[in-house]
Amino acid sequence: MNYQDTYSKRGQENGRKVGASGSETLPTSIAGGDVVTQGFYTYYSRQGAVNYANRWWNGRNPKYRSFSNDCANFVSQSFYEGGFARQAWVEPYVWWYNTKGTSGTGDDAWTYSWSVAHDQAYHLSRNNETDEHRGTYVAKATDLQLGDSIYYDFDGDGILDHSAIVVEIKNGQPYVNYHTNDTYHRYWDLGAKTTRFLHVTDFYWIN
Repeated sequence: MNYQDTYSKRGQENGRKVGASGSETLPTSIAGGDVVTQGFYTYYSRQGAVNYANRWWNGRNPKYRSFSNDCANFVSQSFYEGGFARQAWVEPYVWWYNTKGTSGTGDDAWTYSWSVAHDQAYHLSRNNETDEHRGTYVAKATDLQLGDSIYYDFDGDGILDHSAIVVEIKNGQPYVNYHTNDTYHRYWDLGAKTTRFLHVTDFYWIN
C-alpha cells in the first residue's frame, strides 16, 4: 500500500475512475447483490466513530486486513463500524470493503478510497452526489467536530500521505487518533507542509 495514492492520483488525472483494489469493476457479489436499499436518510454517528477509534487505536480488528500503512483503513473502519456510514456500492463512486463472507482476510477486496489517505479525502470531498458518505473541506482545525477527519501532506507534493480521525475537542482544538504509528488523543498539528480539514456530512439521502 506504500505510495499507492501516487498511482491512484495519476489515474484520476488520466481520467481513470477510482475502482476496487486490483480491479476497475465491483466484485460480482456486490454488483449483482441486494445491498442497496433505496429511498431513505442515513445518519452518521459521530460518537460511535469516536468510540470505535478509541477501542482500536492500538489494535487491529481481525475482521479487516491490516496494512503496513494502516491510517486510512483505520479511519474508514471508524466511519463504517462505529459511525454507521453507509458504504457506496455503485461505480464509479465507490467506498467499500468486502470480506467476501470468509473467515480470513486473504481474499478480501477494498477500494482505494477505503485504504489510501489521498483517495479517501478525494472521495469524501466530492459532493456532486448525495448517495454516499461524504464531507466538505473547512478552513481551519477549530471548524471540526468529533468524528471528522484530518489529512496531511508531509512532503508538500500535493499528495495526502496520512489520515486521522478527530476523537476529542479540547479548548476548541481537535485531538486525533490514527494508525501506522498508533497514536491516541494527540493534538492535531503533525507538522505537515499542508493539512486539510474535512467535516463529515451528518446525514445524506440514499437514492
